[in-house]
Amino acid sequence: MSAGELGERALDELAQHQRALEHGRVLLRAKESLIAFDAPFLLACRSEGAVLELAIFRVTAFAFLLSGVIGTLVALRAAPPHIGAVVAVWLVGSVVARVFVRRRRGEHGRILLDFEAMSLHARTLAGTEYRLPLSECRIRTELSEDGEAPVWIILFSTTDEGKGPKQLKLRLGRGAEHEVDRVLTVLRSHHVAVERWDAGVAT
Repeated sequence: MSAGELGERALDELAQHQRALEHGRVLLRAKESLIAFDAPFLLACRSEGAVLELAIFRVTAFAFLLSGVIGTLVALRAAPPHIGAVVAVWLVGSVVARVFVRRRRGEHGRILLDFEAMSLHARTLAGTEYRLPLSECRIRTELSEDGEAPVWIILFSTTDEGKGPKQLKLRLGRGAEHEVDRVLTVLRSHHVAVERWDAGVAT
């Protein structure tokens, strides 16, 4: 398939995703998640992950700014030298947090499950695109730290990006128990493998 054909296909899938979100039956809606079922074959998922990402960027931005100020004071000998060690710890912690956010962006985005074609198309917030057969995907729920949306719906699969098999993890969304159950019912009805975990117990 040529680059032009791939581009047209991606645009068509994006349009399908948008139509499904706008006209489908909403199964799950939370602060940063939306899942809609455009019967009988399309399940559109949008997961932004914005709350955690924004919080980390704000904290790390403040840490970088404060580190710069304190580092300047240490360099000018206006502050004790041992404070430089504290600055170094802040900087390392901030860099690690930013790396975590970058990796987490690879788990969020727009995901379209086409049950007629038994295929999945995903475009993550990191800009990566995936096309996979649903037969190679499985769904698992995990507990969330958000009391209003306590359960994550996560898709797992394996991809080969030229460097050997790689475990793929995509977050379809998170929501309340009854919303998650609605989504899982649709997935099971289309023969997608589902594991429901409640407090670590598979059901």
